[in-house]
Amino acid sequence: MNVLRDAGLIEVVEERKVRALTEKLYGVTYDRLTFSVPGADRLRFALEQIAREALPSHEQPFTPPAQVVSVRMTEERAAGFHSRCLALVEEFVSSEDPSATTSFGMGTTVFLTGTPTR
Repeated sequence: MNVLRDAGLIEVVEERKVRALTEKLYGVTYDRLTFSVPGADRLRFALEQIAREALPSHEQPFTPPAQVVSVRMTEERAAGFHSRCLALVEEFVSSEDPSATTSFGMGTTVFLTGTPTR
């Protein structure tokens, strides 16, 4: 907790005496935490994080809960899709409703595959 507090990520929001001890309740100091993963495996990290956070398919409200497809196209066209995905992510983030009790995640990427072309 001290490391998080010293980094400015949390702060004490309440203290109370419990017998001979002081109990501290911590809260976060940010609305959203963004970080980057160094190295070449950023894509793998992002996809694994999605898998860790997502509830099982049978608990997802949308059908299908996810899709993975591969298509052949030029790099320029793929870059256009990538830009549109990033814009959609920004729209998703800006739509946050602090009064909502349900949390949704979004993962999107356009990536080069190792699938051979014909």
